[in-house]
Amino acid sequence: METAVMFLAVAGILLACVVAVWVFQRGLARDARPRTSSMGDAFGNLIDVFDPAQARASRDLKDQQNVGPVSKVPERDPDDPIQLTLGPDGNPRAVRIRRDR
Repeated sequence: METAVMFLAVAGILLACVVAVWVFQRGLARDARPRTSSMGDAFGNLIDVFDPAQARASRDLKDQQNVGPVSKVPERDPDDPIQLTLGPDGNPRAVRIRRDR
């Protein structure tokens, strides 16, 4: 008798959980507000808790994929009316425009 009661109690709890998840999912599908993305972020960051080394490695790989090419410094042409004045660290500090005479 006790095992039957325990079985019915566990089955009732499982059924209640399934119904709760189904109702929650229907609410998300019907009402697509920005709050749904926070749930994805929360579950997506679980890897940081269980495997932090892999999370760091995947972030580093993503950063490497997003690296763009380094732009070259334009070569100085004495005939060009627009000249860049570079500072001591090599960054442009001023633009000088020379008038053609």
